[in-house]
Amino acid sequence: MRRSAGCRSGGIGHRGAAVAAAVLAGVLTAAGCATDSGPHGSPTTRSGGDKPPSGVAKGALTWEFQHIADFNGKLTDVAALAKDDIWAVGSENDGSSPAFLLHYDGTKWTREPLPEALGAGAYPPALEEVGDETLWLRPLTVEDPAAANSWARWDGTRWSAVPDPPPGNVGELEGDDPDDIWALAGERSAQHWDGTRWTTTRLPHDASDLAVVGPADVWAVGSRSTGPGTEPGAGERYSQPASMHWDGRSWTSVDTPQARFEEPLPPEPGAGLGDVFARADGEVRAYGTNSSMGRSRTNPRTNSSNCAGTARSGPRRSRRPAGAPSGSRRPRTTRACSSTATGT
Repeated sequence: MRRSAGCRSGGIGHRGAAVAAAVLAGVLTAAGCATDSGPHGSPTTRSGGDKPPSGVAKGALTWEFQHIADFNGKLTDVAALAKDDIWAVGSENDGSSPAFLLHYDGTKWTREPLPEALGAGAYPPALEEVGDETLWLRPLTVEDPAAANSWARWDGTRWSAVPDPPPGNVGELEGDDPDDIWALAGERSAQHWDGTRWTTTRLPHDASDLAVVGPADVWAVGSRSTGPGTEPGAGERYSQPASMHWDGRSWTSVDTPQARFEEPLPPEPGAGLGDVFARADGEVRAYGTNSSMGRSRTNPRTNSSNCAGTARSGPRRSRRPAGAPSGSRRPRTTRACSSTATGT
Protein backbone atom coordinates (compact mmCIF):
# COMPACT_ATOMS: atom_id res chain seq x y z
CA MET A 1 0.00 0.00 0.00
CA ARG A 2 1.48 3.32 -0.98
CA ARG A 3 -0.91 6.23 -0.70
CA SER A 4 -4.51 7.31 -0.14
CA ALA A 5 -6.85 9.93 -1.48
CA GLY A 6 -7.73 11.21 1.98
CA CYS A 7 -5.97 11.24 5.35
CA ARG A 8 -3.23 8.70 5.77
CA SER A 9 -3.19 6.43 8.82
CA GLY A 10 -0.91 3.88 10.43
CA GLY A 11 -1.68 1.16 12.94
CA ILE A 12 -0.40 0.27 16.38
CA GLY A 13 -1.52 -2.16 19.05
CA HIS A 14 -0.71 -2.21 22.77
CA ARG A 15 -1.61 -3.85 26.08
CA GLY A 16 -2.56 -2.73 29.57
CA ALA A 17 -4.77 -3.77 32.47
CA ALA A 18 -7.68 -3.20 30.11
CA VAL A 19 -6.35 -4.24 26.72
CA ALA A 20 -7.35 -2.03 23.78
CA ALA A 21 -6.28 -1.40 20.21
CA ALA A 22 -5.78 2.06 18.75
CA VAL A 23 -4.73 3.62 15.47
CA LEU A 24 -2.25 6.44 15.09
CA ALA A 25 -4.00 8.95 12.84
CA GLY A 26 -2.11 11.49 10.70
CA VAL A 27 -3.21 15.14 10.84
CA LEU A 28 -2.39 17.35 7.85
CA THR A 29 -3.70 20.72 8.93
CA ALA A 30 -2.38 22.54 5.86
CA ALA A 31 -4.73 20.53 3.64
CA GLY A 32 -7.65 20.71 6.03
CA CYS A 33 -7.25 17.02 6.80
CA ALA A 34 -7.31 16.72 10.57
CA THR A 35 -8.70 14.68 13.40
CA ASP A 36 -9.47 15.38 17.01
CA SER A 37 -10.30 13.18 19.97
CA GLY A 38 -13.53 13.26 21.85
CA PRO A 39 -14.76 11.17 24.78
CA HIS A 40 -13.87 7.55 24.18
CA GLY A 41 -16.63 5.00 23.89
CA SER A 42 -16.79 1.28 23.41
CA PRO A 43 -16.66 -0.40 21.01
CA THR A 44 -16.63 2.56 18.63
CA THR A 45 -15.87 6.25 18.99
CA ARG A 46 -16.31 9.47 17.05
CA SER A 47 -13.42 10.91 15.06
CA GLY A 48 -13.23 13.96 12.84
CA GLY A 49 -12.93 17.72 12.68
CA ASP A 50 -10.98 20.14 10.51
CA LYS A 51 -9.24 22.18 13.19
CA PRO A 52 -5.64 21.40 14.15
CA PRO A 53 -4.98 20.19 17.71
CA SER A 54 -4.37 22.85 20.35
CA GLY A 55 -0.86 24.29 20.20
CA VAL A 56 -0.16 23.08 16.65
CA ALA A 57 0.81 25.75 14.14
CA LYS A 58 -1.29 26.08 11.00
CA GLY A 59 0.23 24.04 8.17
CA ALA A 60 2.06 21.67 10.51
CA LEU A 61 1.96 17.88 10.15
CA THR A 62 1.30 16.14 13.46
CA TRP A 63 0.27 12.77 14.90
CA GLU A 64 -2.23 11.95 17.61
CA PHE A 65 -3.81 8.78 18.99
CA GLN A 66 -7.36 7.83 18.00
CA HIS A 67 -9.04 5.10 20.03
CA ILE A 68 -11.21 2.92 17.80
CA ALA A 69 -12.09 -0.32 19.60
CA ASP A 70 -11.55 -2.47 22.69
CA PHE A 71 -10.27 -5.99 22.16
CA ASN A 72 -7.48 -8.22 23.43
CA GLY A 73 -5.23 -8.04 20.38
CA LYS A 74 -3.59 -5.71 17.89
CA LEU A 75 -4.00 -4.01 14.53
CA THR A 76 -1.86 -5.45 11.75
CA ASP A 77 -2.70 -3.20 8.79
CA VAL A 78 -4.63 -0.05 7.87
CA ALA A 79 -5.62 1.65 4.60
CA ALA A 80 -7.57 4.80 3.75
CA LEU A 81 -9.38 5.56 0.51
CA ALA A 82 -11.01 8.70 1.92
CA LYS A 83 -11.68 10.48 5.21
CA ASP A 84 -14.92 8.51 5.49
CA ASP A 85 -13.67 5.18 4.15
CA ILE A 86 -10.86 3.74 6.29
CA TRP A 87 -10.20 0.06 6.93
CA ALA A 88 -8.03 -1.73 9.49
CA VAL A 89 -7.22 -5.41 10.06
CA GLY A 90 -7.24 -6.68 13.65
CA SER A 91 -6.45 -9.97 15.36
CA GLU A 92 -7.03 -11.40 18.83
CA ASN A 93 -4.08 -12.37 21.01
CA ASP A 94 -5.55 -15.76 21.98
CA GLY A 95 -4.96 -17.13 18.47
CA SER A 96 -8.29 -18.93 18.47
CA SER A 97 -10.32 -16.19 16.82
CA PRO A 98 -9.94 -15.33 13.13
CA ALA A 99 -8.79 -11.91 12.05
CA PHE A 100 -11.44 -9.26 11.54
CA LEU A 101 -11.94 -5.84 9.93
CA LEU A 102 -12.64 -2.42 11.43
CA HIS A 103 -14.28 0.18 9.18
CA TYR A 104 -14.58 3.95 9.68
CA ASP A 105 -17.42 5.61 7.73
CA GLY A 106 -16.71 9.18 8.77
CA THR A 107 -18.75 8.91 11.96
CA LYS A 108 -17.83 5.71 13.80
CA TRP A 109 -15.74 2.54 13.68
CA THR A 110 -17.56 -0.76 13.14
CA ARG A 111 -16.19 -4.27 13.55
CA GLU A 112 -16.87 -6.60 10.60
CA PRO A 113 -15.90 -10.18 9.70
CA LEU A 114 -13.50 -10.90 6.86
CA PRO A 115 -15.17 -11.11 3.43
CA GLU A 116 -16.34 -14.58 2.38
CA ALA A 117 -14.37 -14.17 -0.87
CA LEU A 118 -11.07 -14.08 1.02
CA GLY A 119 -8.96 -17.23 1.26
CA ALA A 120 -7.74 -18.44 4.66
CA GLY A 121 -4.14 -17.66 5.62
CA ALA A 122 -1.77 -18.40 8.47
CA TYR A 123 -1.57 -14.71 9.36
CA PRO A 124 -3.99 -11.74 9.24
CA PRO A 125 -4.58 -10.58 5.64
CA ALA A 126 -2.97 -7.50 4.09
CA LEU A 127 -4.69 -4.41 2.69
CA GLU A 128 -3.47 -3.06 -0.65
CA GLU A 129 -4.52 0.25 -2.22
CA VAL A 130 -4.94 -0.24 -5.96
CA GLY A 131 -5.52 3.23 -7.36
CA ASP A 132 -7.60 5.87 -5.61
CA GLU A 133 -10.92 4.04 -5.37
CA THR A 134 -10.14 0.35 -4.80
CA LEU A 135 -8.77 -1.76 -1.95
CA TRP A 136 -7.59 -5.34 -2.24
CA LEU A 137 -7.49 -7.67 0.74
CA ARG A 138 -5.17 -10.64 0.28
CA PRO A 139 -4.28 -13.70 2.37
CA LEU A 140 -0.72 -14.09 3.61
CA THR A 141 1.44 -17.23 3.85
CA VAL A 142 -1.07 -19.79 2.64
CA GLU A 143 -0.21 -23.33 1.56
CA ASP A 144 -3.44 -24.10 -0.28
CA PRO A 145 -3.15 -22.79 -3.89
CA ALA A 146 -6.91 -22.21 -4.04
CA ALA A 147 -6.80 -20.04 -0.90
CA ALA A 148 -3.74 -18.17 -2.18
CA ASN A 149 -5.74 -17.08 -5.23
CA SER A 150 -8.84 -16.02 -3.28
CA TRP A 151 -8.54 -12.25 -2.83
CA ALA A 152 -11.26 -9.72 -1.94
CA ARG A 153 -11.91 -6.26 -3.43
CA TRP A 154 -13.58 -3.20 -1.87
CA ASP A 155 -15.02 -0.74 -4.40
CA GLY A 156 -16.28 1.81 -1.89
CA THR A 157 -19.63 0.06 -1.48
CA ARG A 158 -19.12 -3.68 -1.02
CA TRP A 159 -16.59 -6.52 -0.90
CA SER A 160 -16.39 -8.97 -3.79
CA ALA A 161 -13.89 -11.46 -5.20
CA VAL A 162 -10.89 -10.17 -7.18
CA PRO A 163 -11.46 -11.78 -10.63
CA ASP A 164 -7.79 -12.28 -11.51
CA PRO A 165 -5.38 -12.02 -8.57
CA PRO A 166 -1.69 -12.72 -9.22
CA PRO A 167 -1.02 -16.47 -9.31
CA GLY A 168 0.72 -18.18 -6.39
CA ASN A 169 2.10 -16.63 -3.22
CA VAL A 170 3.32 -13.13 -4.06
CA GLY A 171 5.45 -10.72 -2.04
CA GLU A 172 5.27 -6.94 -2.26
CA LEU A 173 2.44 -5.56 -4.41
CA GLU A 174 2.13 -2.02 -5.80
CA GLY A 175 -0.35 -0.40 -8.14
CA ASP A 176 -1.25 3.18 -9.03
CA ASP A 177 -4.16 1.97 -11.16
CA PRO A 178 -6.31 -1.19 -11.26
CA ASP A 179 -4.91 -1.80 -14.75
CA ASP A 180 -1.26 -1.27 -13.84
CA ILE A 181 -0.20 -3.47 -10.92
CA TRP A 182 3.17 -4.99 -10.07
CA ALA A 183 3.94 -7.81 -7.63
CA LEU A 184 7.12 -9.59 -6.63
CA ALA A 185 6.97 -13.34 -7.23
CA GLY A 186 10.02 -15.00 -5.78
CA GLU A 187 13.38 -13.32 -5.35
CA ARG A 188 14.13 -12.79 -9.05
CA SER A 189 10.70 -12.45 -10.68
CA ALA A 190 8.03 -9.75 -10.96
CA GLN A 191 4.45 -10.07 -12.21
CA HIS A 192 2.59 -7.29 -14.03
CA TRP A 193 -1.17 -6.85 -14.54
CA ASP A 194 -2.10 -4.71 -17.56
CA GLY A 195 -5.87 -4.94 -17.10
CA THR A 196 -6.13 -8.14 -19.13
CA ARG A 197 -3.53 -10.63 -17.93
CA TRP A 198 -0.56 -11.20 -15.63
CA THR A 199 2.89 -11.33 -17.24
CA THR A 200 6.01 -12.58 -15.46
CA THR A 201 9.34 -10.82 -16.03
CA ARG A 202 12.82 -11.75 -14.84
CA LEU A 203 14.68 -9.34 -12.53
CA PRO A 204 18.44 -8.74 -12.74
CA HIS A 205 18.89 -9.26 -8.97
CA ASP A 206 17.08 -10.49 -5.87
CA ALA A 207 14.34 -7.98 -4.99
CA SER A 208 12.57 -7.16 -1.73
CA ASP A 209 10.44 -4.10 -2.60
CA LEU A 210 8.78 -2.21 -5.46
CA ALA A 211 7.80 1.40 -6.20
CA VAL A 212 5.50 2.18 -9.15
CA VAL A 213 5.87 5.68 -10.58
CA GLY A 214 4.09 5.06 -13.88
CA PRO A 215 3.49 2.46 -16.62
CA ALA A 216 7.04 2.85 -17.92
CA ASP A 217 8.72 3.82 -14.65
CA VAL A 218 8.97 1.15 -11.96
CA TRP A 219 11.75 0.59 -9.41
CA ALA A 220 12.78 -2.54 -7.51
CA VAL A 221 15.47 -2.84 -4.84
CA GLY A 222 17.22 -5.71 -3.12
CA SER A 223 20.72 -7.21 -3.17
CA ARG A 224 23.22 -8.91 -5.47
CA SER A 225 25.73 -11.65 -4.77
CA THR A 226 28.01 -11.13 -7.79
CA GLY A 227 29.96 -8.21 -9.21
CA PRO A 228 32.08 -5.45 -7.61
CA GLY A 229 32.22 -5.46 -3.83
CA THR A 230 30.99 -9.03 -3.41
CA GLU A 231 34.44 -10.54 -3.25
CA PRO A 232 34.75 -13.14 -0.48
CA GLY A 233 35.66 -11.88 2.96
CA ALA A 234 36.37 -14.20 5.86
CA GLY A 235 35.62 -17.09 3.52
CA GLU A 236 32.18 -15.91 2.32
CA ARG A 237 30.78 -13.50 -0.25
CA TYR A 238 29.66 -9.99 0.74
CA SER A 239 26.24 -9.22 -0.78
CA GLN A 240 25.77 -5.65 -2.01
CA PRO A 241 22.76 -3.28 -2.41
CA ALA A 242 21.05 -3.51 -5.80
CA SER A 243 18.44 -1.44 -7.63
CA MET A 244 16.58 -2.17 -10.86
CA HIS A 245 14.43 -0.07 -13.22
CA TRP A 246 11.59 -0.94 -15.61
CA ASP A 247 11.33 1.38 -18.63
CA GLY A 248 8.23 -0.16 -20.17
CA ARG A 249 10.16 -2.78 -22.12
CA SER A 250 12.65 -4.49 -19.80
CA TRP A 251 14.33 -4.46 -16.39
CA THR A 252 17.88 -3.12 -16.17
CA SER A 253 20.33 -3.02 -13.30
CA VAL A 254 21.08 0.49 -12.00
CA ASP A 255 24.49 1.41 -10.56
CA THR A 256 24.09 1.44 -6.77
CA PRO A 257 26.67 2.49 -4.12
CA GLN A 258 28.46 -0.31 -2.31
CA ALA A 259 28.50 -0.72 1.47
CA ARG A 260 31.30 -2.53 3.23
CA PHE A 261 32.75 -2.83 6.72
CA GLU A 262 36.46 -2.11 7.18
CA GLU A 263 38.94 -4.95 7.30
CA PRO A 264 39.08 -7.28 9.07
CA LEU A 265 35.52 -8.11 8.10
CA PRO A 266 33.13 -9.32 10.83
CA PRO A 267 31.35 -12.68 10.53
CA GLU A 268 28.53 -13.02 7.95
CA PRO A 269 28.72 -9.53 6.42
CA GLY A 270 26.14 -8.39 3.89
CA ALA A 271 24.32 -5.32 2.58
CA GLY A 272 21.03 -4.79 0.76
CA LEU A 273 18.10 -2.44 0.20
CA GLY A 274 14.75 -3.41 1.67
CA ASP A 275 12.43 -0.43 1.09
CA VAL A 276 11.87 1.98 -1.81
CA PHE A 277 9.40 4.80 -2.40
CA ALA A 278 8.93 7.69 -4.82
CA ARG A 279 8.59 11.29 -3.64
CA ALA A 280 6.41 13.99 -5.18
CA ASP A 281 9.47 15.99 -6.28
CA GLY A 282 10.67 13.22 -8.63
CA GLU A 283 13.16 11.64 -6.24
CA VAL A 284 13.18 7.89 -5.57
CA ARG A 285 14.61 6.80 -2.22
CA ALA A 286 15.65 3.37 -1.04
CA TYR A 287 16.73 2.22 2.40
CA GLY A 288 18.40 -0.88 3.70
CA THR A 289 21.08 -2.29 5.99
CA ASN A 290 24.75 -3.20 6.01
CA SER A 291 24.82 -5.99 8.58
CA SER A 292 27.00 -8.54 10.30
CA MET A 293 26.83 -10.85 13.28
CA GLY A 294 29.05 -8.79 15.55
CA ARG A 295 29.54 -5.24 14.30
CA SER A 296 27.43 -2.22 13.40
CA ARG A 297 27.98 1.28 12.03
CA THR A 298 25.66 3.89 10.60
CA ASN A 299 26.65 5.01 7.11
CA PRO A 300 23.99 6.69 4.93
CA ARG A 301 24.85 6.65 1.24
CA THR A 302 23.46 8.54 -1.71
CA ASN A 303 23.27 7.54 -5.38
CA SER A 304 22.29 9.94 -8.14
CA SER A 305 20.71 8.27 -11.18
CA ASN A 306 18.27 9.35 -13.84
CA CYS A 307 14.78 7.86 -14.00
CA ALA A 308 12.08 8.54 -16.58
CA GLY A 309 8.75 10.11 -15.68
CA THR A 310 7.48 12.02 -12.67
CA ALA A 311 7.49 10.22 -9.33
CA ARG A 312 4.67 10.36 -6.79
CA SER A 313 5.18 10.55 -3.07
CA GLY A 314 4.42 7.66 -0.76
CA PRO A 315 6.13 6.14 2.31
CA ARG A 316 6.77 2.40 2.37
CA ARG A 317 6.35 0.00 5.33
CA SER A 318 7.33 -3.48 5.87
CA ARG A 319 4.98 -6.17 4.62
CA ARG A 320 6.09 -8.92 6.95
CA PRO A 321 2.87 -10.06 8.65
CA ALA A 322 2.67 -9.36 12.37
CA GLY A 323 4.12 -12.27 14.28
CA ALA A 324 5.64 -13.90 11.20
CA PRO A 325 9.23 -15.15 11.46
CA SER A 326 11.85 -12.94 9.83
CA GLY A 327 13.89 -15.82 8.43
CA SER A 328 17.09 -14.77 10.20
CA ARG A 329 19.02 -17.50 11.94
CA ARG A 330 19.84 -15.28 14.92
CA PRO A 331 19.74 -11.54 15.73
CA ARG A 332 21.97 -9.44 13.48
CA THR A 333 23.53 -6.04 14.13
CA THR A 334 22.98 -3.57 11.31
CA ARG A 335 23.93 -0.18 9.97
CA ALA A 336 21.66 1.88 7.77
CA CYS A 337 22.43 2.54 4.12
CA SER A 338 20.31 4.47 1.65
CA SER A 339 20.26 5.31 -2.05
CA THR A 340 18.59 8.15 -3.93
CA ALA A 341 17.69 8.38 -7.62
CA THR A 342 16.46 11.70 -9.03
CA GLY A 343 13.95 11.76 -11.87
CA THR A 344 14.41 13.90 -14.91
